[in-house]
Amino acid sequence: MFNKIFTLYKLSHDVAEVTANVDGESFAFIKTQPCGKNIVLFSAGIVHDAFPDGKSAIDELERIWLLIREAETKALSKVRTGSCTQSEKWKA
Repeated sequence: MFNKIFTLYKLSHDVAEVTANVDGESFAFIKTQPCGKNIVLFSAGIVHDAFPDGKSAIDELERIWLLIREAETKALSKVRTGSCTQSEKWKA
């Protein structure tokens, strides 16, 4: 399964790996429970939340991905537009 940000790889009958298309790295996992709920899991077994269907789980992962990318972009722009370089700070 594919969307503009992620590719999903079925690992077993109830687990899919969510991989970022930007870098090919594993971003999260979605585990389908017998009751039909979809659990979003991150690395180290961090459980994010349960969703009624796979689309809702992917939509939530997309929301989180975009928040992370936005934060990274803002952090990089602050570094690039700083008032002085790191070496100038050490001279002060």
